[in-house]
Amino acid sequence: MPQQNLTETLQGLVRRHGLSSVLHSLADIQAAPDQDTSSISRKRSFNTGSKLSAVNYVEKMTLPQEKAEVMKCAAQRFEDGGFLPSIADIREFCRIHDVELGKSASRVSSIPRLFTFLAAMDTARIAKLLNEGAFSGPTRLAPVADAIRNRSTVRSHKHAGQLAQMASDATISGHSKNR
Repeated sequence: MPQQNLTETLQGLVRRHGLSSVLHSLADIQAAPDQDTSSISRKRSFNTGSKLSAVNYVEKMTLPQEKAEVMKCAAQRFEDGGFLPSIADIREFCRIHDVELGKSASRVSSIPRLFTFLAAMDTARIAKLLNEGAFSGPTRLAPVADAIRNRSTVRSHKHAGQLAQMASDATISGHSKNR
């Protein structure tokens, strides 16, 4: 019976505030489970010097085994900078997926909302995000940058060769007119 009351209460909250807001609030609560919900105590809990880790956050989540594995992989890549390496990448991810990031000004402060959203996603979709590397930042653009540089170098050499040929032709035609 208590589970039914919880479900009804949550349904009312979702109707009133929206699913995304409820999930974000639950993520905030989960991030600081032993803290009061007042803003003063919440600010103190984040200023204690202990850095929130995506891996630790995911380990505390209650997830099915298959999803837990993918989420741990996502968290580890997040920590290593291979997945959403900058706050700009996180903001873009959240914009595309309609996740309200709030006033998060850092990667660390975005962990609860980001990983709560990921946990709500289908496991295959999370794995696809990680495999495609769509939100992996500029490190994956190195091959593109190299290709652009190589193309520019080839064009410069061709252009220089054409200029040299034109100068040579002008010199030869100048010599033949002087004779």
